[in-house]
Amino acid sequence: MNWPETRNSLIRRLADPADAIAWAEFERVYQPAIYRYVRSRGLQPQDALDAVQEVLIIVHRQAANWTPSGRVGSFRAWLGETARRVTLQQLRLRDKLHPASAGGMLQLDELPSSHASLVDEADDERRWQFYQAAAIVESEVSPAHWQAFWLTAVEGQKAEAVAERLSLKLGTVYSIRCRVQAKIRDQIQAFAATTRGNAS
Repeated sequence: MNWPETRNSLIRRLADPADAIAWAEFERVYQPAIYRYVRSRGLQPQDALDAVQEVLIIVHRQAANWTPSGRVGSFRAWLGETARRVTLQQLRLRDKLHPASAGGMLQLDELPSSHASLVDEADDERRWQFYQAAAIVESEVSPAHWQAFWLTAVEGQKAEAVAERLSLKLGTVYSIRCRVQAKIRDQIQAFAATTRGNAS
């Protein structure tokens, strides 16, 4: 992600927690960018808002100790890494609180076993790929279809309950889940192909 351009002078002013104008400017510039970043990594809206606030808190805590290197880009790199770590923490927390979502695709008890677990819970890289792929696919399907997929495949809710909740036929819910899951698998495979291409 390309983070917004920020003046070194503004970054230096962040060292003063009493400089409300500098902090307001920083949040105006970076808060939307941080939100877009964490959403693109698979966080749902409320989790994304929590992650944004956590990133801003970390910036507030560490700004006084930040020593500009002369390159604003180094600050953006640090901010990006901070946002990445916070996002992973949020994803792990969600998995702990909602075991059905651990690894992204667990407890698909109503699907053939060959469809189970696209992402190994212990493998952060594959977990990361799942959430990246999910963010892309979410933008390609209707909100109702995405909700049907997410509630059943990730949150582990029964298809019957989801069908009733969304006023869909049970067979439609199964079909949606399979199609969206296939899209995510294709996207993950595309990531892998790109990685192999870059390595060659």
